[in-house]
Amino acid sequence: MKNLALLMADTHLMPSTVEVNRSIFKQAIDYCLKKGIKRIFHLGDLLDSRKAQTQEILNILGELFQMVSDAGLDMIIIAGNHDKTNYESDISFLVPFQHYPNITLVRDYMGVGSKTYPEFPEGMIVTFLPFFEEKTGAYTQQLKKHVQATSGYDKKILLTHVGIDGAKMNSGIEIENHLKKSLFDPFDKVYIGHYHDFQELKGGKIVYIGSCFQENFGENNQKGFSILKDNGSIEFVKAKFPEFKKVCIDMDTATKDDILKLKKEYEDSEDNIRFAFKGAKEKLAKIDKQEFVSLGIDVKTEEADPEVVNYGEQQVVTFDGEKILEEWKGFTKEDKENRELGLEYLNK
Repeated sequence: MKNLALLMADTHLMPSTVEVNRSIFKQAIDYCLKKGIKRIFHLGDLLDSRKAQTQEILNILGELFQMVSDAGLDMIIIAGNHDKTNYESDISFLVPFQHYPNITLVRDYMGVGSKTYPEFPEGMIVTFLPFFEEKTGAYTQQLKKHVQATSGYDKKILLTHVGIDGAKMNSGIEIENHLKKSLFDPFDKVYIGHYHDFQELKGGKIVYIGSCFQENFGENNQKGFSILKDNGSIEFVKAKFPEFKKVCIDMDTATKDDILKLKKEYEDSEDNIRFAFKGAKEKLAKIDKQEFVSLGIDVKTEEADPEVVNYGEQQVVTFDGEKILEEWKGFTKEDKENRELGLEYLNK
């Protein structure tokens, strides 16, 4: 099978991810040059802040685009929800960069095939749909354009950035959305940015390709690029990045020597390390967190058996993040609009 393009998504450029973005873009470019791939397609959320971008971040984004251009590669980009402030409009923070050499910003409809790129097989069309508001019908209206424009092709592939009913958010919570999976039936494959862990819907017809690198301890480490093949399938390529690694320590079985060995093993790590201590409350209280923090190791503690106190007919229960999300979903069962809004905030 022939390689057509490298797909990437959700690089979320912000002050804390500048260096990892530089590394990720270099890795993507190097892979393309090594494998003879001429195209990079970015599926949205190049930027992180949805309110404003600093001068530094805008300059860094220009630097990343210049890297692609200098390598002689073509790059097609679409705006994700983090790349714009008005979800009804095609305007985004990316518009000023649409004139960069070799960089194409898709704002409405764009399709590429053999007439555009000679290496693409006859009868295949790849279209790009940026993020638009899901609740008002703005996204659905744009989607109809793509369905109509691709009706005469044998193999139709959609690249987009959106939340679809049944997909799992970054928190692991399954979303309920009026954008039903059936809306995408006219396409043979749908590859999506937006949620950071790889996931498949409808037996692999709809695929969230995942982000290029881990952003926190809640995400898995299977991040990188997807290589689009001439039969419409994709192949995963893992990228290199500082990973978020959680080391679980049971205070009932771990000795001082065990903990000392773990400290020595991880104190100079280039990855993001978290020691998760679990045990009785009195044992957790003896942990000197600063001792680990000074070595660059994050510390979290969890009681082995959260206390449940029964006061007659009432219970006082220790709440964690999962319990809070569960309670919110139950509380807003009949109020889907506020339910989704609350989940969006809790997910952060």
